[in-house]
Amino acid sequence: MKYAILFRTHYWTDYLAVRFSELKSMAPGADVYVAYDATNGKAPDIPEAASHSLASLRALGLYLPEEKALWYCGDYPFYDFYLRNPNYDFYLMIENDVYLQGIDIDRIVAGCLDQGVDILGAHFLNVKDTKPGQAFHAGCSNYDVWRKCFFPVVGLRRSALVSLFSERLRQAERKERNQEYEIPFCETYVGSESLRQGWANRELGSVTPLRTYGASKYMLHDKISTEYSSGVWHSVFPADRYIDSKINLEYRKHGKNSFTTPDLVSDLRDAITYAKVSADNILIHLVRSTNGKVNKELFNERISNYLMPNLSDS
Repeated sequence: MKYAILFRTHYWTDYLAVRFSELKSMAPGADVYVAYDATNGKAPDIPEAASHSLASLRALGLYLPEEKALWYCGDYPFYDFYLRNPNYDFYLMIENDVYLQGIDIDRIVAGCLDQGVDILGAHFLNVKDTKPGQAFHAGCSNYDVWRKCFFPVVGLRRSALVSLFSERLRQAERKERNQEYEIPFCETYVGSESLRQGWANRELGSVTPLRTYGASKYMLHDKISTEYSSGVWHSVFPADRYIDSKINLEYRKHGKNSFTTPDLVSDLRDAITYAKVSADNILIHLVRSTNGKVNKELFNERISNYLMPNLSDS
């Protein structure tokens, strides 16, 4: 068995370096790479870096949307990597906000190969009704029945990867001939194509504990790593990014009244308890995330007491 893991990211920090090292320890039988989007910056100076960019993907003949191209076409890094590394039996891509702990990845991939699995995904969902304008609605008219494959962890047998790449090239040709043609969103594309081809799928939760996993389910690494010994989570962030994400999420929901909601108070208390974040640090995040709508006076008067008695003195 020969397989590759692509740890996908577009930035690099000390936190991600530690996560990458942990990932390698859970997959001693794999070749583990950093699949780095170098469109806006150079890849990290590490031997495992395997960079791609919008320019390199266009050079392959793939179509790229004008906005959020590598979010919309999240399968494209597979193809760039495959063309330079075509001899693996299985390719597993893991996004940088997925946290894995205590997982035997070698065993999972060996089981997929032994049992003829073509695609490993977090979950697959046959989609019936969506609102036009939702990302995964795009391109659904290409399929009689369409399926969503949630994308932060996706594994492809080589034959499935090659087939998906070939079809993406055909889609690019169709788009060039007819600008009205809709290129499918990556999750719709991989899920629906697997259904059309009759490929064997396996959900990640059937082979390992799949904990909280979904879009906008932001979790604190310091808390998860303390409370569990094994599992897979998405999305997991270090303290600074966790705080910003939680504040922004609540601010979008509730506007200026969001800062004392039970959800946000609980989330900020977790950052204080598990990541030892200070009151001053919380205030910095609130000021930045609200463009100054929260200042020190408002924080001390209305917010700090909700988090913890005398927090402002900590």
